[in-house]
Order: sequence, then structure tokens, then C-alpha cells
Amino acid sequence: MIHSDKPLVSIIIPTFNRARIIQRTLDSIISQTYKNWECFVVDDGSTDDTKEVIDSYIKQDKRFKYLIRPQDRSKGANACRNYGFEVSKGELINWFDSDDIMHENKIEEQVNLLNESSSNYVICQSKRVLLNKNNEEYLWNKKIFSENILEDYICFKASWGIGSVLYKRSFLEKLNLKFDEELQQSQEYDFHIRLLSKSSIYAFDEAPLITVFNHEDSISYSKTNLYAKAKSSLKLKIKLLKNANLNLSREVKVFLLKDMYRVFFQSTLEKHFKTAFLAYRYFLKAHFYIDLKMSFKVIKHFIITSLALTSYVLFGKGYRLLRLSIN
Repeated sequence: MIHSDKPLVSIIIPTFNRARIIQRTLDSIISQTYKNWECFVVDDGSTDDTKEVIDSYIKQDKRFKYLIRPQDRSKGANACRNYGFEVSKGELINWFDSDDIMHENKIEEQVNLLNESSSNYVICQSKRVLLNKNNEEYLWNKKIFSENILEDYICFKASWGIGSVLYKRSFLEKLNLKFDEELQQSQEYDFHIRLLSKSSIYAFDEAPLITVFNHEDSISYSKTNLYAKAKSSLKLKIKLLKNANLNLSREVKVFLLKDMYRVFFQSTLEKHFKTAFLAYRYFLKAHFYIDLKMSFKVIKHFIITSLALTSYVLFGKGYRLLRLSIN
């Protein structure tokens, strides 16, 4: 249970140069049927009219607050999320993205679920909209719950976005759960894996209560800073493979290895050779964290990946060599 029927909900939104689209997000918060909320928009150093847009909302509604990420914190959404959490006052916490929208009953439904259950957090389904000529709509993932949720989440068999979750502050503070401010990619993936490894009991709502928009400005779709993003993703997968406390099955470990190879495959194919060489090294290293059988295969995989990378560097081709079967 939570301490009151209408606890204060802190909504924390990191943003960077989203002045032209964040209004849609803020309007969806104003429209919530649940009224006891505060909303912190944490600016990551925008150079557009973000401040002016937020100021106009603050004039209309004092529940909105505008913050600037402190200079001594790492640039990125993670530092903004952590900083917003530190200054917020709510008994419940909802991190949200500055290009998504809440359905009007989102917070009310989730507060009610927390009141009705003994869970420390609650997850809702999400609708995704791919902004193209057809504006395709689909669910974020068909599954947001399973009997083996940690492994299914790692393998993307079940998943959800950051905005789908409403947390009890006391729970987050007890477990000292924060976002890793050094990661450039897979931030939410990392956070949710650490969350599930400590507590995998949660309430959930199968109804989509948020809409996530995928467009050219979406960070996950951006082609900028590929090397740093790949490094974050690869380091995280090595960390998971090395973590004996997770007790991951071989199937999950092989999935992680295959996903590391996918980074190598794609970056080699696209001739991002700095990123490809990075993935090549992490991929080979990962063999030794799976089992003896996979360790013996590292020589074979070393020869194939070395030939493939050399072929693409020298001749710009060698697709057949990249089609490596891993098991």
C-alpha cells in the first residue's frame, strides 16, 4: 500500500532541443485525470527555445518546474533523470520522455493498481507509432510479464519503455537504483535488468496507457556517436555475462553473444570500421564467459571474423564471411 489515496507523483522528463514537440508531451500531463502531480523538465543543454516553451507552461501551471542539468554531471538523459529524482518530492516516481504522451488515465490507473497490490512498482503496456507515411501503430512488446521475466527481458521477449513504469520512491531509495550516467546507449535496458535482478514482483496493466513516437529525432534511431553507443551496449553485455549472481542460462548467454556479433556485422557492413573493430574485440572476449564449449569455438570465430573484417577494410566486400552461425 501507499501512504495516502492521492500521493504526490513526480514526473521527471529529460529533454534536449525538443521545443517543437515537447508541448504534446506536456499537454498530455495537464490532461491527466489524476491531479496530484509535479513535473520536472530537466534540460540537458538545449540550444533551441526549450526554456521559453517550458516557461510558458509554468506561467499557466505551477506544477511544472524547469531545471538545467548541473555542469558537474555527465551530459545525457541519465544524469537528467537522476538529478530530477534527487530534487523531486513525490512519494511516487514516473520518468518520462519528452516526445511521448500519456493517455489521460495513465497515472490514475497506475496509482490505483499500486493501492490494490503489494507491489513496489507497476508497468503498463505501450503503443508505438512509427512516424512515416503510414504512421504505423503497434504494441511496444506483446509481453510485459512472464514467469521468467529477467531472462525474457534480457532477450527482448518481454519489454517496456521507461515511461511505462510508476515506482514507489521508498523502493528506489532502499535499493539505491539510479541510472548509469556513463552509458550512451542501452540505459533503460541496463536499469530495468538491475531492477528485475533485485525485485521481479510487480503489478501490470495490459492496456496501453502511453504512446511512444519513433521518428528521426528519437535518440535510439540517431546515427550520431555510433562508436560511444556501441561501446556502452557491448560493455553492458560483457557485464551481464560476467555477473554470476544473475545465474543466466546458456540460451541467454548465447543470445547476448549473438547480439554482440550483430553489432560487428552491421558496423562492418556499413563500413564503420572503428566500431566494427571494437565489436570484434568484445565479441571474441565474450566467448570465455559462456562455457567451455564456446571457449573452444573462439579460434574458429576469430579466424572467420578476422577474415571478414580484413576483406571489408581492403575490398569493401565479403558478406558471406559475415554470415556466422553461433550456437
